Amino acid sequence: MGRGEGLREYFSRFGEVNEVMVMKDPTTRRSRGFGFVTYSDPASVDKVLADGTHELDGKKSSVRPGINKSAAADADAAAAAAADDDDDDDDASVS
Repeated sequence: MGRGEGLREYFSRFGEVNEVMVMKDPTTRRSRGFGFVTYSDPASVDKVLADGTHELDGKKSSVRPGINKSAAADADAAAAAAADDDDDDDDASVS
């Protein structure tokens, strides 16, 4: 069983897994020692986090919630646009 299949099997106990991605070195194609698991239901992430430390292939693994980069970029763009709008209100004008 490949590393991705093992991760899918392990993390499926917490909910329906949409995607498993094991990050690999582009030159050697060996695992870089981390990856990503995407769930159908965000509540599954809460279950994984609540379970504490996880052991995979005899190794303790830490887990943390991932950040969706496209959603984060959208949020950053919205915040920047809001800040630009706020800046217009703060401009002083003299007539």
